[in-house]
Amino acid sequence: MKLNKFSLKDGSTEVLMETDDFIFSIAFSKETNGIFYSNFTKNNISMFDLNKKDIVLYKEDNVLSPKSICLNKDHSRLFFEDNNDGISGFYIKSALVFSWTGYYSKIEIESQQNSRNTISKDPIEMRTKVNCIEYIDDSNRLFISRYKKYSIDYIDDSGKIYKFMGSGKPDFCSSTNPSNISFNCPTGLCFIGNNLFVADTNNHIIRCFSKDNEWKEMSMIGIPTKDGEQDGDRATFRYPTEMCNFDKNMFIIDNGNKIRKIDIDKNEVKTVCSTNSFIKSITCDQEYIYWTEL
Repeated sequence: MKLNKFSLKDGSTEVLMETDDFIFSIAFSKETNGIFYSNFTKNNISMFDLNKKDIVLYKEDNVLSPKSICLNKDHSRLFFEDNNDGISGFYIKSALVFSWTGYYSKIEIESQQNSRNTISKDPIEMRTKVNCIEYIDDSNRLFISRYKKYSIDYIDDSGKIYKFMGSGKPDFCSSTNPSNISFNCPTGLCFIGNNLFVADTNNHIIRCFSKDNEWKEMSMIGIPTKDGEQDGDRATFRYPTEMCNFDKNMFIIDNGNKIRKIDIDKNEVKTVCSTNSFIKSITCDQEYIYWTEL
């Protein structure tokens, strides 16, 4: 796989790293100025140092086939899903591990003991694929998309998983009641302010839900159930998946081989770049987009 860097200023692309290992997910950290990545092949969490152009091994003890990763708001902690069907994390400065069983009073104790337990499976089952985890600080919840359950769920600060949005059936339906909303394979999640954006992959749209309005659906970008590659204010998507954002610019992997940009203020879509390879994961900072490709 390759880790690439794309300049938003001049459109140039640079290959930062090549490896035979499978990198499942990446996340840019302003704390370290590096790209954290989950190495599914070697069972570790590593970081590509953008200053030194070198790889730093962060965590490999008790990590089993790590998949989705994300950082908290101040980039002091990293969360990851592993093959034990649990979500754990570590403090970036100390690399001390905590389990997701409550993360203010409990995490401090558990991290000092360097303990690790998988997440509680109640009140709903956890043993189904998590496509994306997205951390939101002020409500003390970790949001997850569940591709095969057609839902968006959240984990509270006691470690319990709760159903949040989605009827559980593959369909398209917009509703003022989050439990009546229908997704068709939701994947990417992204928070911008108090708005949650969801890549509803097989419905070919990006959907926006507002926390300020009791999580009602405020808008959607794309045309439901209609696929395409049109840019502009009447854009269409093929199969939008993972996404990231810097400020009010959001970047989305579409159809596995394109990166498209959404200007949230203008509600306009622009194709930024495309490749002949399959794009697996994406992250960004103010100047660059980073992605991995097969």
